[in-house]
Amino acid sequence: GVPQAAVFDTGFHSTIPEEAFLYALPYEFYQRHGIRRFGFHGPSHAYVVRRAAELLGKPCRELNCVTCHMGGGVSLTAVRDGRSVDTTVGFGTLCGVPMGTRCGDLDPAVVLYLIDELGMSSAEIHRLLYHESGLKGLSGIGSDMRDVTEAARQGNRRAEMAVQVFTRA
Repeated sequence: GVPQAAVFDTGFHSTIPEEAFLYALPYEFYQRHGIRRFGFHGPSHAYVVRRAAELLGKPCRELNCVTCHMGGGVSLTAVRDGRSVDTTVGFGTLCGVPMGTRCGDLDPAVVLYLIDELGMSSAEIHRLLYHESGLKGLSGIGSDMRDVTEAARQGNRRAEMAVQVFTRA
């Protein structure tokens, strides 16, 4: 008897135009396999757009801005006329800016190197990129920015560098 609702994390980004959601792969990979930029953190970005419009006293459809979702996951979204037109997170949740445990943008050649030169398996690379990278991997402290900035204040060089990488992105 409890009402239920489905909220799709990618729904807000359904307005991204084809030229923004396509990757520069052969088009068949999009057609046959659906490989494209989807965007994530949609409910958060949608809320920020609505709230910004409210604070600015204008309709959402007249709002142009960049919204930021900052937490364990991080994404930025370009908004035109209140609608998502581009975003930093794509097919999966690794790309874009560095996150708590995720690497953010990474040259695909690094992944090939991990496979070819270091002999890492897909599962090992998945764990590395999703769970051992980002603030956690750079700092050696963890994924919570409060802990990392405290360690940086105390002179921990790796924590200092993690903060610099995160805020530079």
